[in-house]
Amino acid sequence: MTIGALFIGALIFYLWTSQKPAPSDNAIAHKTETKQSPKSRPKKQPPTKTTNQETNQTSKEIENYFSKIEPSDSSEKPGPRPQKTDKAVDSAIPYGTIDMIAPPEGYAQLYINKKSIGTVPGPKARGIRLPIGRHHIRCVTAERSYEGYIYIQGNESLTIKCSDLAKNP
Repeated sequence: MTIGALFIGALIFYLWTSQKPAPSDNAIAHKTETKQSPKSRPKKQPPTKTTNQETNQTSKEIENYFSKIEPSDSSEKPGPRPQKTDKAVDSAIPYGTIDMIAPPEGYAQLYINKKSIGTVPGPKARGIRLPIGRHHIRCVTAERSYEGYIYIQGNESLTIKCSDLAKNP
Protein backbone atom coordinates (compact mmCIF):
# COMPACT_ATOMS: atom_id res chain seq x y z
CA MET A 1 0.00 0.00 0.00
CA THR A 2 1.43 3.36 -0.91
CA ILE A 3 1.71 6.40 1.30
CA GLY A 4 -0.80 8.22 -0.92
CA ALA A 5 -3.45 5.53 -0.36
CA LEU A 6 -2.81 5.58 3.38
CA PHE A 7 -3.02 9.35 3.39
CA ILE A 8 -6.37 9.36 1.55
CA GLY A 9 -7.76 6.65 3.83
CA ALA A 10 -6.70 8.52 6.96
CA LEU A 11 -8.12 11.78 5.61
CA ILE A 12 -11.49 10.19 4.81
CA PHE A 13 -11.61 8.61 8.25
CA TYR A 14 -10.79 11.91 9.93
CA LEU A 15 -13.40 13.83 7.96
CA TRP A 16 -16.02 11.16 8.52
CA THR A 17 -15.53 11.09 12.30
CA SER A 18 -15.20 14.85 12.71
CA GLN A 19 -18.57 15.54 11.05
CA LYS A 20 -20.54 13.27 13.37
CA PRO A 21 -19.84 14.24 16.96
CA ALA A 22 -20.70 11.49 19.40
CA PRO A 23 -23.47 12.36 21.86
CA SER A 24 -22.35 12.84 25.41
CA ASP A 25 -23.60 10.59 28.20
CA ASN A 26 -25.71 13.44 29.60
CA ALA A 27 -27.48 13.95 26.29
CA ILE A 28 -28.33 10.25 26.03
CA ALA A 29 -29.59 10.18 29.62
CA HIS A 30 -31.64 13.33 29.00
CA LYS A 31 -33.29 11.84 25.90
CA THR A 32 -34.29 8.68 27.72
CA GLU A 33 -35.74 10.55 30.70
CA THR A 34 -37.92 13.00 28.82
CA LYS A 35 -39.75 12.45 25.61
CA GLN A 36 -40.23 15.46 23.47
CA SER A 37 -43.15 15.99 21.17
CA PRO A 38 -42.35 16.28 17.46
CA LYS A 39 -43.10 20.02 17.53
CA SER A 40 -40.73 20.76 20.40
CA ARG A 41 -37.79 18.87 18.95
CA PRO A 42 -34.99 21.10 17.78
CA LYS A 43 -34.34 21.03 14.08
CA LYS A 44 -31.32 19.15 12.88
CA GLN A 45 -28.59 21.43 11.75
CA PRO A 46 -26.86 20.65 8.51
CA PRO A 47 -23.39 19.21 8.88
CA THR A 48 -20.67 21.77 9.18
CA LYS A 49 -18.43 22.20 6.21
CA THR A 50 -14.74 22.04 6.74
CA THR A 51 -12.79 24.90 5.38
CA ASN A 52 -9.93 24.57 3.00
CA GLN A 53 -7.55 25.76 5.69
CA GLU A 54 -8.72 23.04 8.14
CA THR A 55 -8.32 20.37 5.47
CA ASN A 56 -4.81 21.56 4.65
CA GLN A 57 -3.90 21.59 8.34
CA THR A 58 -5.26 18.06 8.76
CA SER A 59 -3.45 16.79 5.70
CA LYS A 60 -0.19 18.29 6.98
CA GLU A 61 -0.68 16.54 10.34
CA ILE A 62 -1.22 13.23 8.58
CA GLU A 63 1.80 13.75 6.33
CA ASN A 64 3.93 14.55 9.39
CA TYR A 65 2.70 11.41 11.09
CA PHE A 66 3.53 9.20 8.13
CA SER A 67 6.88 10.86 7.53
CA LYS A 68 7.90 9.72 11.01
CA ILE A 69 6.92 6.13 10.20
CA GLU A 70 8.19 5.80 6.62
CA PRO A 71 11.73 6.68 5.54
CA SER A 72 11.96 10.22 4.22
CA ASP A 73 13.44 9.13 0.88
CA SER A 74 10.58 7.16 -0.64
CA SER A 75 12.36 6.94 -4.00
CA GLU A 76 14.53 4.12 -2.67
CA LYS A 77 13.21 0.77 -3.75
CA PRO A 78 14.24 -2.36 -1.92
CA GLY A 79 16.85 -4.38 -3.72
CA PRO A 80 16.45 -8.00 -4.69
CA ARG A 81 16.22 -10.44 -1.83
CA PRO A 82 19.32 -12.48 -1.21
CA GLN A 83 18.94 -16.03 -2.42
CA LYS A 84 18.73 -18.73 0.19
CA THR A 85 21.83 -20.84 0.05
CA ASP A 86 23.13 -23.68 2.08
CA LYS A 87 25.38 -22.36 4.85
CA ALA A 88 27.92 -25.07 4.14
CA VAL A 89 28.20 -24.00 0.49
CA ASP A 90 29.11 -20.44 1.44
CA SER A 91 31.85 -21.34 3.88
CA ALA A 92 35.51 -21.58 2.95
CA ILE A 93 35.75 -25.32 3.77
CA PRO A 94 36.74 -27.38 0.72
CA TYR A 95 34.34 -30.08 -0.42
CA GLY A 96 34.43 -33.39 -2.15
CA THR A 97 31.66 -35.36 -3.84
CA ILE A 98 30.61 -39.00 -3.68
CA ASP A 99 28.52 -41.18 -5.94
CA MET A 100 26.87 -44.23 -4.39
CA ILE A 101 26.33 -47.46 -6.32
CA ALA A 102 23.50 -49.81 -5.33
CA PRO A 103 24.09 -53.05 -3.43
CA PRO A 104 23.55 -56.47 -5.04
CA GLU A 105 20.08 -56.63 -3.47
CA GLY A 106 18.95 -53.78 -5.70
CA TYR A 107 17.71 -50.85 -3.60
CA ALA A 108 18.94 -49.48 -0.30
CA GLN A 109 18.16 -46.54 1.94
CA LEU A 110 21.22 -44.29 2.17
CA TYR A 111 22.30 -42.58 5.41
CA ILE A 112 25.28 -40.26 5.70
CA ASN A 113 26.28 -39.18 9.20
CA LYS A 114 22.95 -40.57 10.51
CA LYS A 115 20.98 -38.37 8.11
CA SER A 116 18.67 -39.97 5.55
CA ILE A 117 19.72 -38.95 2.04
CA GLY A 118 17.44 -41.06 -0.18
CA THR A 119 17.52 -44.37 -2.01
CA VAL A 120 20.37 -45.99 -3.89
CA PRO A 121 20.10 -46.04 -6.89
CA GLY A 122 18.42 -42.70 -7.19
CA PRO A 123 19.06 -39.09 -8.16
CA LYS A 124 20.05 -38.11 -4.63
CA ALA A 125 22.75 -40.81 -4.55
CA ARG A 126 24.87 -39.02 -7.17
CA GLY A 127 27.07 -35.97 -6.66
CA ILE A 128 26.59 -35.82 -2.89
CA ARG A 129 28.65 -32.91 -1.63
CA LEU A 130 30.47 -33.47 1.65
CA PRO A 131 33.02 -31.35 3.52
CA ILE A 132 36.51 -32.75 3.94
CA GLY A 133 36.93 -35.22 6.77
CA ARG A 134 35.53 -38.51 8.03
CA HIS A 135 31.91 -39.49 7.25
CA HIS A 136 29.80 -42.47 8.30
CA ILE A 137 28.00 -44.12 5.36
CA ARG A 138 25.20 -46.64 5.82
CA CYS A 139 23.12 -48.46 3.17
CA VAL A 140 20.14 -50.39 4.57
CA THR A 141 18.38 -53.07 2.50
CA ALA A 142 15.59 -55.44 3.48
CA GLU A 143 18.07 -58.27 4.20
CA ARG A 144 21.11 -56.49 5.63
CA SER A 145 22.88 -53.19 6.08
CA TYR A 146 26.27 -52.06 4.83
CA GLU A 147 28.16 -49.42 6.76
CA GLY A 148 31.57 -47.91 7.09
CA TYR A 149 33.58 -44.72 7.17
CA ILE A 150 35.02 -42.76 4.28
CA TYR A 151 37.54 -39.94 4.23
CA ILE A 152 37.00 -36.96 1.93
CA GLN A 153 39.94 -34.82 0.92
CA GLY A 154 39.57 -31.40 -0.72
CA ASN A 155 37.96 -31.36 -4.19
CA GLU A 156 37.96 -35.15 -4.34
CA SER A 157 35.32 -37.19 -6.18
CA LEU A 158 34.70 -40.77 -4.96
CA THR A 159 32.54 -43.60 -6.27
CA ILE A 160 31.48 -45.95 -3.49
CA LYS A 161 29.73 -49.31 -3.82
CA CYS A 162 27.44 -50.15 -0.95
CA SER A 163 28.77 -53.73 -1.14
CA ASP A 164 32.33 -52.47 -0.47
CA LEU A 165 31.25 -51.23 2.97
CA ALA A 166 31.24 -53.71 5.90
CA LYS A 167 28.23 -56.06 5.89
CA ASN A 168 26.08 -56.24 9.00
CA PRO A 169 23.38 -58.93 9.29
